[in-house]
Amino acid sequence: MPVYRLDPDGEVTKVLEGLRYPNGVNVNEDGTRLYVADSYPGDIKVGDINPDGSISNLRTFANVRVESIAEITGPDGMCFDVHGNLYAAIFRAGVVRRVNPDGEIDLEIKVDAPHTTNCCFGGPNFDQLYITEGLKGRVYRVDLGIEGLPLFSQ
Repeated sequence: MPVYRLDPDGEVTKVLEGLRYPNGVNVNEDGTRLYVADSYPGDIKVGDINPDGSISNLRTFANVRVESIAEITGPDGMCFDVHGNLYAAIFRAGVVRRVNPDGEIDLEIKVDAPHTTNCCFGGPNFDQLYITEGLKGRVYRVDLGIEGLPLFSQ
């Protein structure tokens, strides 16, 4: 399946293809890398963003699938903190997994419902992680004490 880019002028361009189920996307702090959740295999892919907006050097950054769950679990929505850690909501697992800049999972945040769908930072100091969950329709807040990055924009 492809991934598209929508330019500020409204032009739509295909930037990636061949992923099984591309889902959540995010861009690192300086806008040089695109991260894509490929939900079915459980991978977070990363590619270099070229000056013309195309993507090159696509590779697997991390596999975040929860193997202990019989159903397919995979990354959905994602966000970054100021240290370059990527937080990924893992659908059907009831967790958010933090992946450090080396591609290693170093934290797992559990909630009491299975369909975690997204996460983002907020709060007065932008150090609270908000997690959405689709089955029970809940929003959870975790006080991490780590400042998040705002969504990327140019």
